[in-house]
Amino acid sequence: MLKKYTLLLLVCVLSFSLGASTTSSGDSTPPPPPEPKPPSFSPIVGLGTGVFTFLGEVNNRRLVLPHTSRIAYELSVSKDLNDYLNLRFYVLFGKMGANERSAGGRNLNFETQIRMGGLNLSYNFHHLLPEKRIAEPYLTLGFESFEFLSKTDLYDRYGNKYYYWSDGSIRNLDESDPFAPSAIYLTRDYTYESDIREMNLDGFGKYPERSWTYTAGAGMSLLMNRHMTFRIGASMHFAMTDYIDGVTANSTGNRAGDARNDRFLMTSFSIHYNFSKTTESINPLDTVDFSDVDFYALDTMDTDRDKVKDPRDRCQGTPFGVTVDTTGCPTDMDGDLVPDYLDKEPNSDKGALVDEFGVTVDDSLIALEWRMYN
Repeated sequence: MLKKYTLLLLVCVLSFSLGASTTSSGDSTPPPPPEPKPPSFSPIVGLGTGVFTFLGEVNNRRLVLPHTSRIAYELSVSKDLNDYLNLRFYVLFGKMGANERSAGGRNLNFETQIRMGGLNLSYNFHHLLPEKRIAEPYLTLGFESFEFLSKTDLYDRYGNKYYYWSDGSIRNLDESDPFAPSAIYLTRDYTYESDIREMNLDGFGKYPERSWTYTAGAGMSLLMNRHMTFRIGASMHFAMTDYIDGVTANSTGNRAGDARNDRFLMTSFSIHYNFSKTTESINPLDTVDFSDVDFYALDTMDTDRDKVKDPRDRCQGTPFGVTVDTTGCPTDMDGDLVPDYLDKEPNSDKGALVDEFGVTVDDSLIALEWRMYN
């Protein structure tokens, strides 16, 4: 049956993947801006473990000891629907049981294998919490399909049947047996060997050992980093059957229970890894095509007022009133790299060596500067 739930989980993952792809069409004249690409399906995979506490007719009268605890394991795949809702598929399997002891009253016990697959929706209070946080509470609601196989411990390892005496002891003979004085004390081995449904103590026959539950839970998530989350919580599972412990309102004698269906609580902790590459939202501007936009035409500023717009002006800061060429640089008629408005010799010979004022420098001046340098 576990294979069936594992197959169900894989089908759900495939459904998620198909649901993440969309197609779009539109008029090609003129071409609209490209639509933002939807994020690909990035699952959040979780592994967890916890403990079941049964809340039906058969109750633990004492604290559950560590060596009799019933452990459960969980595998989940989930998807964030938005900032505050998460949809999760999961499979869960483990054991659940209870032991009821009383002197002179009823003494019942059972243990059952639990296998289930379910879906729940989680809300994380995003609207009420700061954007930057390391922890957040959550609430869950969901439903599950599960199967159970309940057994009880009636015999010890040597095949001796348990008889519960009024003094609280367990012996191998009934207290009313003629040989009761020679009865030996027994100790339970906690091996649940007897199938409750097959025993048919209350005449229920072959009742179904599968059912549905609806579940509600709460807990706390610790946001360890952008991809990893640690969760601790508890969930109450309301079964739509009263046969998990084999005791109902229609049971006979002191086995009779109440009319409510069985319930069980699971407390657990789990670790979850988000396989998404980024948790940041898509910037709409990153998806717009600007290739046909003339930004030079949009920028009309002319800081130095030389009638050449700043985006095309190669010589920013030209003094006001100076004659410039089409690139915004001052004119240089003799090509000596000294602009005309600073050139004291506007008609220098082509290729002549000039100073910072555009005046030709002769050989004697060069020789003087060389001697001063040395």
